Amino acid sequence: MTARPAVGGLEDNEPCRWDLRTKFPVATVDPRTCQQVAEAALALARAAGGVVIDTYGFPVDQHGDLLPR
Repeated sequence: MTARPAVGGLEDNEPCRWDLRTKFPVATVDPRTCQQVAEAALALARAAGGVVIDTYGFPVDQHGDLLPR
C-alpha cells in the first residue's frame, strides 16, 4: 500500500491544515508530552508530504524547534 497526500491539485484550492493540540498548558506540561506532540506533528507531515509550521508560521523540521524553552 502506498500512502498518498490527502490533497489534490492545489492550483485552485486551499491546502489541508491540521492543528495538533493537547489539553495541557504548555507552560506547565511535562517536557516529554511536548516532545511526543512535536514528534506526532512531524510524522504526520512526513506521511502526508506536508510541512510543520510553528505558532508564528515558521517551518519546522525537528522536534526540538517545537518545544518550549
